[in-house]
Amino acid sequence: MRITEQFESLGPILKLPGKKTFNNMDREFLEKRKKDLNAYLQVLLNPEMVKACPMLIPYVYDFLENKAYSKGKGDFARKVPPLIAKSDIDPEHCRVSAQLDDNVDDNIPLRVMLLLMDEVFDLKERNQWLRRNIKNLLQQLIKATSGDTINRKIVDHVDYMTSPEQVSDYVKRFRDSYWPNGILAETPPRRDKSLRMRTRVAAKTTLLGIMPDELKHIIGAETTRKGILRVFDMFQHQPLNRRLACVFLEGFLETLFPQYKFPELFVKLYSRSPRVLRYSQKLRSLHKR
Repeated sequence: MRITEQFESLGPILKLPGKKTFNNMDREFLEKRKKDLNAYLQVLLNPEMVKACPMLIPYVYDFLENKAYSKGKGDFARKVPPLIAKSDIDPEHCRVSAQLDDNVDDNIPLRVMLLLMDEVFDLKERNQWLRRNIKNLLQQLIKATSGDTINRKIVDHVDYMTSPEQVSDYVKRFRDSYWPNGILAETPPRRDKSLRMRTRVAAKTTLLGIMPDELKHIIGAETTRKGILRVFDMFQHQPLNRRLACVFLEGFLETLFPQYKFPELFVKLYSRSPRVLRYSQKLRSLHKR
């Protein structure tokens, strides 16, 4: 039900921007519509508006909640039969990794790499020819550097990186970084802006330089550049980096000490978080209404 239909008093105040049947992708029209939509949301989410109409709160919370929305259709679109028959192809089959056999356990390491390429380079949006050939390309690249046993090489490398000797070295480096000579390290001075910018440029250059030319020729130089920069930008958010470090630490503890039931302990710790408590209270208040 529309808000203006349920709250008739808001009809003169809330006005959605108009739509166009033709030229609805024109840049000027899209910019104007975006500004009008922003103005509409500013009015709708105004604290005074919510205070005057308490029944709007569930709609506001539902809109602000991070969830998947289903694409709706207008009355005309629902009445007109589709011109193209609905495809029975599973969206997962559009992934590059769908070219591999699901029943073969040896394909799991390569599948993980292909899924990573799907996310980084957005290959599922590319044409079918590229999706079919990217697997062969990746296999050829790994064969050229690691031999014929692609998955075996991947597994061996992971085993080496997680071996007791390597884990011991990681822990030693961590200890020496934070407690050199048994003393807690001091907080390093903040780098100036020019040094941070030079470091960013050097990091981007290094990331772009590690990509093989064969991959750039098939996927495209621009797609490769956007994918690498997407990965770089993802690691520029401190809250996400802290969350990633916590997830790694949780997995490390759960794997290293399975007898201590760390998953149940983590759930109890999360339940004490003020943010989780506030969210739970909001959900309970909405359910009561």
